Amino acid sequence: MLQVKKILTNKIKKAKEIALNTYCYYGYYNCKLNEDMVFVESRDGMDFTGNIFRIVEELSEKYSNLKICLYIKENIKKRTLKIIKKYNLRIYKIVTREALAVAEMEKAKYIISDSGIPWRYVKREGQIVLNTWHGTPLKLMGKYVDAEKHLIGTVQHFFLSSDYLLFPSKYMRDVMLDSYMVENLMNAKVILSGYPRNSVFFNIKKRQNIREKLGYKNKKIFVYMPTHRGNITKMKNNQQLEDVIDYLSELDVYLKEDQLLVVKLHIFNQSQIDFSQFEHIVPFPEEYECYDVLNATDCLITDYSSVMFDYANTHNKIILFTYDQVEYFSDRGTYFSLEELPFPKVNSINELLQEMNSEKNYNEDEFIAKYCPYDSFNATSVLCEHIFLNKKILHEERLGNGKENVLIMGGSLAKNGITTALVNLLNNIDTDKRNYFVTFKRWEVNKDIDRVNVIPKHINYIPLMSDHFYTFSEKIAFKKYCANNEKMTLLPSVLRRLFQREVNRYFSGAKFSHVIQFDGYGKDVILLFNEMNAKRTIFVHNDMIQELKNKNIQHYPTLNYAYRTYDRVAVVTEDIIEPTKLISERKDNIVVINNIHDFESVNKRALLPIEFDKDTECITNNVNGIKGVLQSKGKKFITIGRFSQEKGHERLIKAFDKFCDEYEDTQLIIIGGHGVLYNQTVRLARNAKHWKNITIIKSIKNPMPILRKCDLFVLSSLYEGLGLVLLEADCMGIPTFSTDIPGPRSFMQKYNGCLVSNDMEGILTGLHAFMNGKLKAMNVNYNECNITAKENFEKLFEEQI
Repeated sequence: MLQVKKILTNKIKKAKEIALNTYCYYGYYNCKLNEDMVFVESRDGMDFTGNIFRIVEELSEKYSNLKICLYIKENIKKRTLKIIKKYNLRIYKIVTREALAVAEMEKAKYIISDSGIPWRYVKREGQIVLNTWHGTPLKLMGKYVDAEKHLIGTVQHFFLSSDYLLFPSKYMRDVMLDSYMVENLMNAKVILSGYPRNSVFFNIKKRQNIREKLGYKNKKIFVYMPTHRGNITKMKNNQQLEDVIDYLSELDVYLKEDQLLVVKLHIFNQSQIDFSQFEHIVPFPEEYECYDVLNATDCLITDYSSVMFDYANTHNKIILFTYDQVEYFSDRGTYFSLEELPFPKVNSINELLQEMNSEKNYNEDEFIAKYCPYDSFNATSVLCEHIFLNKKILHEERLGNGKENVLIMGGSLAKNGITTALVNLLNNIDTDKRNYFVTFKRWEVNKDIDRVNVIPKHINYIPLMSDHFYTFSEKIAFKKYCANNEKMTLLPSVLRRLFQREVNRYFSGAKFSHVIQFDGYGKDVILLFNEMNAKRTIFVHNDMIQELKNKNIQHYPTLNYAYRTYDRVAVVTEDIIEPTKLISERKDNIVVINNIHDFESVNKRALLPIEFDKDTECITNNVNGIKGVLQSKGKKFITIGRFSQEKGHERLIKAFDKFCDEYEDTQLIIIGGHGVLYNQTVRLARNAKHWKNITIIKSIKNPMPILRKCDLFVLSSLYEGLGLVLLEADCMGIPTFSTDIPGPRSFMQKYNGCLVSNDMEGILTGLHAFMNGKLKAMNVNYNECNITAKENFEKLFEEQI
């Protein structure tokens, strides 16, 4: 009953999601842009302050023709309404649900945000998106944060949708563009100008007015604004809350009668503190904009927050209370050392009190010159005139190095041969000629975010952060399409519309000269790439006729359509030209691009110690584990390939079991990355007569040290593309043999390798041939092979398509 209820709940949830998509995209397709509408949001709807507030304030006062739509979350609506009333802001509409906010965005001429935009949003032609971001970063961001690498697509989506990027310094421009890898993708123009929120720091009259209204006039006002702890994937709010309450309680005892500490914490913690327990400590007044209050204070106490970069404009004292510096930076570094900051740093309440009662004794001029050189009294008004009146007062800087951009679909980046082939390619392509970007589905790497680390550091990447957003008609059409197994001459127009919109949603503003579906799997991604406005190549790593027969992970209509309509179909070996041609009924767009074999890296990795990963499983009878197996007497045979039907593990186990009747000391090691037959393979091994001689390892990032210590590599596949691990064994000088199948066949024949019949008896024959001294390593010149492979890859860009 619970299972039925769960299924029903999921179906209702999906139906609601599709209904919201249909509602949002009705406006996208059918409504004209409202030329007077300005959509604004701050911190993904979690705040209404800073740059966004100042721009709204300016528009309310001077741009009566514009209608402002504000997106805020329901939990801050009450506080936001207080601010709107206090400042007499002219807000046309307030929305509190993200999906409804997207519907409004699709109709607005102007969109302004300081942190991001919803993934459902698709930019329309004629819209103007202003990205003000929300602060100068000290902490590493984007690609430099291991725990968040797979999530940076959210920020990239915002950047790629932007027309203007506002940065208050060259430092911030360089840091943000580098950390999110978007400089060479965007059509946006950079504006180096002061932050709107910082203009208040140059308004002495407003400072005096706020101090008087808040009762600060005859007191020394300190403000405490720490940054939140943790990262996107691991918040530490509870720990921070406990620390803050302890410190505030202690501070309250020692503060003087003419001293007042105003506290503004992260939104997750602020509401959980009872400030009535303190005598000299109060929360930020809710009805005032944050920076108006900041401007009325005399000293800022913070830690690692970007507020220090803004507050420096006041020339008031800044104290860094860094009591948890070691812990805070244990999983996240900084762009520069804290020691480079001119502000005093303290680690205890006693040190903090001493600094609070001491005069400022440092100079921040160099700091201001580097991090906030453009801040000014009129920063807000000038920016608004530039954007909304098109006066072009500010200098606009165009981005990009002028090179072509190439997008490569990397699949799931799982531990398999396709990922190895991709990494080898990326390590050998000429980045002086083009900018290369890898994309992948974020949700496919969620359980193993280390997968992102296989992408070489010199290659940029763009995660796809969400699955497709279907409307009702699109979902129905896609289901019908997936259920069909017949050849399709044309893709239904409703699906072409879907994927064209999704291309715009994922990569809005980005221009690619070439797109490469390197993975070659996934009908939705194959169709998505086929709708991109670029030269399109799809790779074929396997005999897809056999894949269609034996596995339920491919779709004939998709392969037929793609192989006919992509500009180039790149097969990784000559042997799979024919099955590819049988699917597409076309040969003129098929090219051979052999996989690059990074033999130097393989040999280096082979010399490393054997190391299991956190998800590695090793099933062995040897009490000393895999090391004991490798040190045992007798020959060691090995195969490496995912646990799936085509790898032929079942017949290999049966052949080896029979072989052990004669050679009882031999060992068989089967290593696989992923696959549905892992448990079945373990059962087969355990049911073998010589089960004690069989070791099975699941999921190991670097199997090369194990492979190096083996005596024979066996490729037992029923069908295969080529099998890079065959080359990896050979370059170590390890004898190999393969079943006689398309893929490895032409390679083995070319280099006098050993082929055996494609059955259990053939595998047994190969094992005996090795024991009789008839098998040797092929000693292929892989450097020459790679030169040819790279030349063929380059032809994708040189040929006229």
